[in-house]
Amino acid sequence: MKNSTIGERIKELRCEKGLSQLEFSNKLNVSNTTLSMYESNKRIPSDDIKEKIANYFDVSIDYLMCRTNQRNTDSKEQLDHDEFMENVKVQFMDASEKDRDAIYRKISELYWDAKEKHDNQNK
Repeated sequence: MKNSTIGERIKELRCEKGLSQLEFSNKLNVSNTTLSMYESNKRIPSDDIKEKIANYFDVSIDYLMCRTNQRNTDSKEQLDHDEFMENVKVQFMDASEKDRDAIYRKISELYWDAKEKHDNQNK
């Protein structure tokens, strides 16, 4: 994984948004010193603060905790994908089951590739 600690991940997210430690600490309602300690791994944020950070940057707790490199495992993303794929299935109802499955797999693969490319461009 790119970052190995929660502190590095917090700093990376903060810097991506162009926020100073002081600006971000004010948004979290913690002292600048406390945020500095989080980022240097001298202190671990409480669960409430982790949730505030994850919500602010629209990332999952798993991403924040470096358990995954997928920033957002929110179910909305999966629901968008599932809804899209249901519409695809309807469009190909006349195709054989084998062909529908192949089409479904390929479109799903293209969907996630395009999303990843989009997310990487917006970093």
